[in-house]
Amino acid sequence: NVLEYCFIQPYVTAPLIAKRLNIPVQTVRRYLAKLSEKGILDEVYRLARGERVYANKQLLKILAIT
Repeated sequence: NVLEYCFIQPYVTAPLIAKRLNIPVQTVRRYLAKLSEKGILDEVYRLARGERVYANKQLLKILAIT
């Protein structure tokens, strides 16, 4: 699912997850927005075409320690 993928890949976009999980991009965007609202993901920047890039900062902190 979307949340599990965010723990595999610390930086994600909706199109990336949609392609990997074979689900509609709009569905992924809704999930990513909810995860961001709950503080699980952080929107770190927007690409030139307006696509949001999210980061799992807690996972990045863990990876930096090991």
